[in-house]
Amino acid sequence: MSKIETILTETLLSSFSPLDTLTSTQLKALISKCTIQDIADNEILFQQGEKDNKGIFIISGSATIYAPNGSTIKVTAGDELAKTALAHHQPRQVTVKSKNSLKVLSVNAEMLDLFLSWNQQTSCDTSKAQEQDYWISCLLGSPVFSKLSIENILALTRDMREIEVKKNQTIITQGEIHDYYYIIKKGRCQVSRKIGENKESQIIAELNVGQGFGEESLITDRRRNASITMMEDGLLICMSKKELFEYILNPILSYISFKFYKRHQKSMTLIDVRSPDEFKRGALPGSINVPLPVLRLKANGLHKNRLYIVCSSDGKRSAVAAYLLIQQGLRITTLKEKLHQLPLTHQRKKPDTPQPAKKTKSIQPEIEQSTLSETQNQTLEQTAQSEKKIVWEIASDYWGCPVASENEEPSPPQEKTPHQKSKTNHAIFPASNPAQTTLTPSQPRITLPKKSKPPLSHPWVTYTLALTTVLGALYFLLFMAP
Repeated sequence: MSKIETILTETLLSSFSPLDTLTSTQLKALISKCTIQDIADNEILFQQGEKDNKGIFIISGSATIYAPNGSTIKVTAGDELAKTALAHHQPRQVTVKSKNSLKVLSVNAEMLDLFLSWNQQTSCDTSKAQEQDYWISCLLGSPVFSKLSIENILALTRDMREIEVKKNQTIITQGEIHDYYYIIKKGRCQVSRKIGENKESQIIAELNVGQGFGEESLITDRRRNASITMMEDGLLICMSKKELFEYILNPILSYISFKFYKRHQKSMTLIDVRSPDEFKRGALPGSINVPLPVLRLKANGLHKNRLYIVCSSDGKRSAVAAYLLIQQGLRITTLKEKLHQLPLTHQRKKPDTPQPAKKTKSIQPEIEQSTLSETQNQTLEQTAQSEKKIVWEIASDYWGCPVASENEEPSPPQEKTPHQKSKTNHAIFPASNPAQTTLTPSQPRITLPKKSKPPLSHPWVTYTLALTTVLGALYFLLFMAP
């Protein structure tokens, strides 16, 4: 017998009883908790005494019910008996075995019973039934509650407490001590925050049915950071801190180790939710800083298909961040270790390290000063100063007395010994007469005129300056001296 593919639809579910009494919203929610199974010949579906919290409906094929007294009942798809769940009492009072190839629909019995009980309570009030239906669709359609198991949803709805609220009623006041976590069952709320002292509150968000508020204060044990005011009459579900962790946070939050992150970090993005100052003092390499107060606003820029890891110096801020991002429908997990337990790196920007200039040959006689590094400028300046000093010394030897440079104060002339004069004049100027160049202490000191400071340029410019000075002195000696 060839297998026929069967798709879960509202029409398929409503073909069975009592599923046909559920609303369209309830059927959509129930589909996520249903499965279609193929059963082989003579296979046991369930045995007497078992408790599996499932409702089994036959889609095709036939099965046999074995009662404790030995009697049997055959059930075939399409029969009146097959329109209801097979021996739906828990724990099971009979054993059921397939007679031939069988296709069955498995439904979560607890969720089905919850919907049926809600419908009985609102059967006489149409408007209340519609409100209940809308509440269920918003609650089960939210990214947070869609991750919860049916057991947690049932426990939550069983233990939750409702409170009636009026328009303009303040539910939470900024700065007060935390008490409860709230979920909106009916109505709308506005979120406002006062920044600084003596400033008016600013409206920063609006919350609708199925959304919650107040989790950050409960998780971090801090005072409320915003005020919540009702925009219309409504109903709120309130939960204590213990119930919040037991029914919502613990079931939906997941954790990974730092070692696992290191192995798969290319496919993940690490979000550090601490303050910017804490992030600068040390953070994990590759992490991005999105402080917790602005995380809700920045969440719109995150990619839905990317896996994000949140981390902080304590597990409380990480839990809040993970919960906020899960509410936005993002893929989120939490780093198990706290940041102070891991090797961190400083995030301060390091100053740029100057790179050594490459040596290149240049045919230009001059080099622009702006293209030289500070070290090169200092080297050229020292070379120019030393070469200028040689020129001044040569001139001093020629005139027989000290010649003041452009940065020196004049000093009393010192007469050189005949040996020194003879040695200098014959060595440098062999054609000159030493007697003619000898100066007495009474003669005026000769000071060369000041010249503008040569620019820092190629060394050949300095060599040209020195050669020009020597040639000028030689010319004066040969043709101008008496």
